[in-house]
Amino acid sequence: PQPRNARERADLAAKLASLLDTEATFECKQFLCRQLALIGTPKQVPILARMLTDEKLSDMARYALGAQADASSAQALRRALVQTSGKLQVGIISTLGYRRDPDSVKLLGRLLEATDAEVVRAAADALGRIGGPQAATLLRRSTAKASDADHFVLANAYLACAERFLAQGERERAARICRELTAAAQPTRIRAAALRGLMTADERAALPLVVGMLHESEPVLLRAAITCIRLRRLPASTQALAAALPGLPTHAAVLVLGALADRNDHAAIPAVLAAARGGDELVSVAALRALGRIGDRSVVAPLVTVAASSPLGAAQTAALSSLQLLPGE
Repeated sequence: PQPRNARERADLAAKLASLLDTEATFECKQFLCRQLALIGTPKQVPILARMLTDEKLSDMARYALGAQADASSAQALRRALVQTSGKLQVGIISTLGYRRDPDSVKLLGRLLEATDAEVVRAAADALGRIGGPQAATLLRRSTAKASDADHFVLANAYLACAERFLAQGERERAARICRELTAAAQPTRIRAAALRGLMTADERAALPLVVGMLHESEPVLLRAAITCIRLRRLPASTQALAAALPGLPTHAAVLVLGALADRNDHAAIPAVLAAARGGDELVSVAALRALGRIGDRSVVAPLVTVAASSPLGAAQTAALSSLQLLPGE
């Protein structure tokens, strides 16, 4: 049962913490730390802080301190950060990131220069979770000069800063980071995620990049561009896609037509009709199918013309199917 009031809670926490200074078993101390994570107070911070440098007990002490919101627990973790190395330091870094402790940013930034790759990666991840202008600046600099081995981790953390900015309504800062991370020099998966982030932060700025990625041979980038098309429907995006459609590779054009159909955007009808009349059979069939979902009475005659033609094939079948889907008489 939970203590009934704050005084009982504090008394119980003190009694539990006192057992940490005894010869109690490791399992017992694990149990005590789990309980202190639930009911601990700032008074237990000193004894838990001493355990942070103990290779055996550090994880449980971090667990207890990480769950406490008071400033003293964060201070204890920051002190231990410079007193440890290797696995213990990585664990403390992770806890500070989990707490999103802004006062740790400067210390974590220094660790981006560490020789231990695991420490560098943990520090980058923590800075990404914490976010903010200072963390973003540190990650931007480190990403620009990172080795191939660390580049993805640092870029991913930098992208996490953009996500934090978006969550806080700072779209301009988020868009600036995402634009940087869509550059061709960035890892493919980072470019794809940054494109989706930019579409959320600044759709107009993202649109030319979306159209450009429709010409990419890398499937991850093409899928990212198609996802962006499905999610957004500014009038400008329909116009841009309509203009780009005739010059796209067949596989990309087919995907774009499917995405336009998913958007149910009637403004796309002229471009889809033009694609249906084109010479590429796969594109034509995809366009005919799309017309059943976005079409209106203006597409009935073209669909009837195709459906009535012979010999019966994929195009005629697609036209018949779309005629069945169209609403109205």
